Amino acid sequence: MKPACCRQTGWVDPFSDEFVPSGGRVSNDSADWCWYMKLPGIVRANNMIKELIACEQSRTKLSVTSAGQGQAFLVASVNSPSDAGHAAMESYTRIAKVLKECRLEILHERIFGSLSLEPSVMAARRSAFRNCGIASDNPVTYIQGNPPWGEGFAGTIIHAVSPNDPGDVWTIMYGDQPCGRGWRGDGSTYLVLQNINGNHCSPQGNGTRHLQVRHMLDRAERILRENGSSYDDVVRTWFYLSDILDWYAAFNKARNEKYGEFGIMPGPGDGSLLLPASTGILGDTPSGAAATMDLIAIVRELGSGPAIRQLTNMAQLDAFRYGSAFSRGSLIQDD
Repeated sequence: MKPACCRQTGWVDPFSDEFVPSGGRVSNDSADWCWYMKLPGIVRANNMIKELIACEQSRTKLSVTSAGQGQAFLVASVNSPSDAGHAAMESYTRIAKVLKECRLEILHERIFGSLSLEPSVMAARRSAFRNCGIASDNPVTYIQGNPPWGEGFAGTIIHAVSPNDPGDVWTIMYGDQPCGRGWRGDGSTYLVLQNINGNHCSPQGNGTRHLQVRHMLDRAERILRENGSSYDDVVRTWFYLSDILDWYAAFNKARNEKYGEFGIMPGPGDGSLLLPASTGILGDTPSGAAATMDLIAIVRELGSGPAIRQLTNMAQLDAFRYGSAFSRGSLIQDD
């Protein structure tokens, strides 16, 4: 069957092959759900839909969901005990096919699995991408996250975009190391930084955990400024902390200090909230850093781009009022 093209977003019912605009969902007894979206410039093949549904019943599962105009999330997970390299190869082979067929570029990628198996998982990723002609040197954040049965590859989360022009997506470098991805779309520039930590920022070594957090945030701010942005533009952060319960208060203190220096920490009478939404979880990374972070910053052109609003909750105190520094959420709304 010849691939079909469309400029709408929505899903394709794999049983009737009918396109349904905007936010649909397919359910049946044999597969939890599986749907596909048609984004601008995306080509969708019927046999790929059937392959993705079949994937639901094997040891790996791949879900593809729309995330706004020209954006998608690809989430791969492993359903049963299996060799980490084989499971990663199966997952990334399916991911690579979707990326290639749909002309998607990776903007943000996180892998969850045992640290001891990171080399075999990354080797499988490189091999699967190479087999599909996709570059494998994009930045990745690998986070310690064992599957329920013990050691292994748990899965991956990818935020991908469909650029109007190949030059609209690029890799952000810090020295000679890839540290993020940029994307121009919807009248804005999206900057995603990955795997940022505070290691090796002083002649004395990595220093205390408090210093690592300060160095990590300084490094993020420096990279953003080198790319025409600043921490003022950050709408979302992820912090992966080693032994989180042992030092979360110290982490909050260091973050609060830096956010105050960046000018985004609210005062007692401030009516506006500038803090990014955030996730802070237990998570070791291969670098051995006490803290590692990912972030998304959005630089809007004058008079264009999505509306952005930090969210609060009337039923809860804002986090900065009890010693932390984040919003309850960030609403990013396309025009």
